[in-house]
Amino acid sequence: MNSKLILAIVLIFFTVASFAQGVRGTVVDETGDPLPNVSIYMPSERVGSTTNLEGEYEINLSPGEYDLVFTSLGFSRREFKLTIRATWLDLDVTLNPQSYHLREVVVNPGDEDPAYGIMRKAIGMAPYYLRQAASYSAGVYLKGSFRMDNIPRLLRKSITIETNGKEVPMVEGRTYTMESQNEITFIAPDTFNHKVLASRSSFPAGDESTAIGFISSSFYEPANGMIISPLAPQAMRHYKFRYEGYFEENNVEVNKIKVIPRRKSQQLVSGYVYIVQDLWNLHSVDVTSEMFFGDVRVKQVFQPVSENVWLPVLHQFDLDVSVMGVKAVADYTGSVKYNNVEIDDDLSVPGFLAVNTTEEDEAITEDDSPAEDISGSKNQTVIDELLSKEELSNREMMKLARLMDKESGKKEGPQSLEITSTYEMNVKSDSVKRDTAYWERIRPVPLTSIEQESFSMRDSLTRAAKAGTDTTNQKKEAGILKKTGNFLVRGHRFFMADSAVTVRYKGLLGLGNIGFNPVDGWNYKQSLEMWWKQESVHQMSVQADAFYGFAREALMWNVNLSQTYAPMQRGAFRLSAGEASSDFKNSEFAVKPFTDMVASLFFKENYKRYYNRRHLELGHGIDIVNGLRWDLSAGYQWLSPLNNNTSYSFLRKDEVYYENVPQNDDIGVDALGSRKSLTWRTELSYTPRHFYRIRKGRKMMAYSNYPTFFASMEQGVSALESNSDYLLLEGGVRHEKEADFFPALSWAAGGGWFVRNNKMHFSQYKHFNASKIPVRLTGRPAFNLIDDYAASTNDWYVDGHIKYSSPYLLLKNLPLLSNRLWQESLHLDYLHTPLIRNYLQAGYSIDGIFFMGSIGVFAGFEDGEYSDWGVRAVLEF
Repeated sequence: MNSKLILAIVLIFFTVASFAQGVRGTVVDETGDPLPNVSIYMPSERVGSTTNLEGEYEINLSPGEYDLVFTSLGFSRREFKLTIRATWLDLDVTLNPQSYHLREVVVNPGDEDPAYGIMRKAIGMAPYYLRQAASYSAGVYLKGSFRMDNIPRLLRKSITIETNGKEVPMVEGRTYTMESQNEITFIAPDTFNHKVLASRSSFPAGDESTAIGFISSSFYEPANGMIISPLAPQAMRHYKFRYEGYFEENNVEVNKIKVIPRRKSQQLVSGYVYIVQDLWNLHSVDVTSEMFFGDVRVKQVFQPVSENVWLPVLHQFDLDVSVMGVKAVADYTGSVKYNNVEIDDDLSVPGFLAVNTTEEDEAITEDDSPAEDISGSKNQTVIDELLSKEELSNREMMKLARLMDKESGKKEGPQSLEITSTYEMNVKSDSVKRDTAYWERIRPVPLTSIEQESFSMRDSLTRAAKAGTDTTNQKKEAGILKKTGNFLVRGHRFFMADSAVTVRYKGLLGLGNIGFNPVDGWNYKQSLEMWWKQESVHQMSVQADAFYGFAREALMWNVNLSQTYAPMQRGAFRLSAGEASSDFKNSEFAVKPFTDMVASLFFKENYKRYYNRRHLELGHGIDIVNGLRWDLSAGYQWLSPLNNNTSYSFLRKDEVYYENVPQNDDIGVDALGSRKSLTWRTELSYTPRHFYRIRKGRKMMAYSNYPTFFASMEQGVSALESNSDYLLLEGGVRHEKEADFFPALSWAAGGGWFVRNNKMHFSQYKHFNASKIPVRLTGRPAFNLIDDYAASTNDWYVDGHIKYSSPYLLLKNLPLLSNRLWQESLHLDYLHTPLIRNYLQAGYSIDGIFFMGSIGVFAGFEDGEYSDWGVRAVLEF
C-alpha cells in the first residue's frame, strides 16, 4: 500500500485558514497542563486560530486594538482586549472547566429527554443555514502532521515517500509535516476558486485541492460524504440524543447535546453537538466516527462572522489509522479568515431571525418609521408557527425541514439544467519557494519542535534521494527486464502525430488474452486500440480484436469504430464488422465469458450457447433536444450454427458438456439454421429534466429525478437475399437510483410484441437477463432462477423490476453486522410470456460487500405456486 493512498483518505475530511501577527503564549488548564487545539477567535478580523499540540499559539497582528476570544470544548470562554504595539505581546492563558446549567423543567417518568425538542428545531433549520451564505472569500491555512507507528515487514518497501523524483522508505516513528496558505472564493451553490499562495511538505499528501472536500462539506448536509449527519432529517432513526445542560457565551445560551448512535455503524458518529438556543444553529461539533481504516475525530468551531450568520472558523481533525497491520496517526488543524461574506438576498428568512434583525437595526438607526412587513409566504407563516412551539413532534420536525428546504431552495425563474459546479485551482509559481520568514509571518498555528525537525529532515531526504542514482549495470538490467515484463503483460501506450493519435497495445500475456468455451476450446486474443483526437471536441476511436479458437481451428476478429460529432448533442457514428463465435444473447446479460470459462473448466457447466456471426453494422445516435435521444442502426449478418469441439476441463474429465443448443420449448429447427439477415432498429428515449455538465466543450449527462421513457422498433427485412421477416415493437419506463445513506427505490417496467415473426433466427428473439449461474459479474436486475434461454420469446412479453435498498432492513440491525458499510435490498421481479406465466421472483440481498460484491437469497413463483429458490452472488469489478 502506497502512503499516498492513506494520506489522500486523511485529507478528504478537513479544511484550512490564514492570518496576521502580534501576540503569543501558552494555554493551560487549571492544573498547568498545556491545552492543544484551543480555538482562538478575533471577531473584528473574522478569523480563527488554534493552539498547537503543545498548547502554544502565535498570531501575527499589525499594531492596533483587538478582541481575542479563547474557547475550548469543556472549558469556559475567556476574552481579552489587547493593544498591539511594535513588540510581541506575551499572553499566557489559563482555562477553567466549563460549568453547565440545567433548565428548570418538570420531568416525569417516561417523558422525552429535552435534547429531542432542541434537535428537532435544529434539524428543521438545517436547510436554511446550509444555504444562508451566497458567497464568501477566505484565507485558509492548513497544517498537518503524520506519523507511521507500525509498518508490517511485507509492506516496508512499498510504503514510500517521493523526494526529488525518487522513492525513499517511510520511517517508523518519524513525523512528517505539511502546511499551506490558500485563498478560497465560494459562490453558491458549489463553485470554488482555489489559489495556493504557499505550500511546503515533508511528505506527499496530495495537492491542496483535497482540502476542498472538507471545506465544502457541512454538518447541515444530510450526508456529507461518508457519515449520516446528526442534523439529517432522518437523524431520529439513527441517533439517540441526551441533554447535558447549557452555558452562556457572548449573550447567547449554548445547549450541549450528546449524540449516541442507535447501532454500531461506520456511517454514524458519536460525541457532542452544541446548539445555540433560539437560533437553533451549530455553535460547535466534536464527534468521532469508527471507519474501516481507523477512528476519525472531527471538531468544528463556529462563530458569528456576520449578523446571525455563523460559519466554521476552526477545523480540527485527528485520525488513528489501523488497516492491514499499518498503524499511523494524523493530526490536522485548519483555520479560516473570512474576508467578505454575502448573504443570499433571495433566501426566505425565518420570522424570528427577521424580527431580531429588524429590532437591532431599528435600535441602531433609531428610525421611527413603520417596520417592513416580514410575514413572508404562506410556507413561511407555517414555519414560524412551528418554530414558535415549545416542542415539536417528529412529524412536525420533518414538515419543518421540508418547508425550510423548499423555501431556502426557492429561486426566481426557471432553473437551468446545466450543472455549473466548478472547482478551479491555481498554484502561484513561487508557492513552494517561500522562505522561513514568510511562514513565520503568516502562520497562525506555531509549529511544534517535532514539526520543525520534520522540515529540516525534508532537506536531508532530498539530498539522499539525489545521491541515490542507480549506477550499477545490475540495476540497469533489472530496470530493462521490468519494462519488458510490463510490456508483455500490460502492453504499452504509444503517441504519434504530436500526441493527436494514441495507440494502445494491450500486451501478450494478460489474463484478458485467454478464454475458454466448449465451442472454441482455448482461445487467445490480441487487442489494439487507437484514439485520433482531431480537435478539442471531435475524436475517432478504433478497437480491433483478433483471436484464435484452438479446438475450433478458427481465426476470429472484430473491429469497432466510433466518430463523434455535434459534441453539444452527443452525436456519434458507429461502424462494426467482424466474424466470431457469439452468444445467442448479447454480452450485457448475466453470464460473462469469464464466468462461463470458470464454470466450464472447474464444474463442467457451460451456460452459454454459441453461433457463428459474421456482420457489418452501421449506427448513429444524437440528442434531438436535451433529454430526448434518438438511436438508429442497420446491419447485415451471416449466421450459421456451431457445435461443441472439446470436452476438456480441469475437473470431471469423464463428463461431457451440454449440447450447444439453447433449451427453449418454443424454438424451431429453422431458427438455429444458417441464414442471411438484414435488420434495422430505431429507438427514442426521453428523460425529463435531465441535468448535464459541459466539459471541454462536450456535453455529459449527469442525472435526473424523473424516470426515463423509451420506445423502439426492430425489423427484419426480406431484401438483398436476406432470410428475415419480423417486426418487434417495445416500450417501457425505468428509474434507477443509487442507494447511499438513505433508502432508495429503483424500478422498471416494459413490454413488447412481435407484430410479425415469419422468419427469425433465435438470436433475434427477445431474450432476458436470466440464468441459474451462482455467481454473476453484473448487478443488473436478473431472473436468477430461470434457465438462460427458457424465457426467450418471439411472441409477446411483459416484465417489471423493483429494488428497494436501505442501510438498515434486517440483518444489519444485528450488532455483529451493524458496523459495515453494506446496503440491504429487497427485490421483486415479474415476467409474463407465452411460455412462462405470471412468474414472480422475490429476494433479499446484502450489497456493497468490500465495495464490489453482494449475496442474496431468492425464491420463484409461477402462477402463484412456488417453483424454486437459490442463493446468488454478484461480483462487480
